Amino acid sequence: DDAISHAARETGLSVVEYSASSRFPDASDVAGQHVHVIEFAGAVPSPDHRAAFAAALDTRLIGNNEDYQRRRAGDIGLKRPEIIAAPAGTFEAWMRSRGKRGGQHKVPRIINDAAVFASLLEAAAKGIK
Repeated sequence: DDAISHAARETGLSVVEYSASSRFPDASDVAGQHVHVIEFAGAVPSPDHRAAFAAALDTRLIGNNEDYQRRRAGDIGLKRPEIIAAPAGTFEAWMRSRGKRGGQHKVPRIINDAAVFASLLEAAAKGIK
């Protein structure tokens, strides 16, 4: 939460909702990566703004977490985070599609279940409303 808030302040972007997961290394790529699906207020930010957000997020995570810092050294174990901008209303629609509406159901900040994260990625790609 701290790193997301920091990146938002640094870039002047306002975050409505977000979730993150991991992309693990495979045969085609030796480094893993954190993937953040973020719904920003207003229009979807440009690729340059998303890159600046990712850089600010990465810098804050490096400063706050020694394990992350070690893994990020030289982009060998972990690459800079990927930011996927979700259209307005994506998270609300995604939660509704999962039967998770109301005050007792919060958007998960970290998603460890690959199928659940895949459903969020699909919702963001479709721009469901």
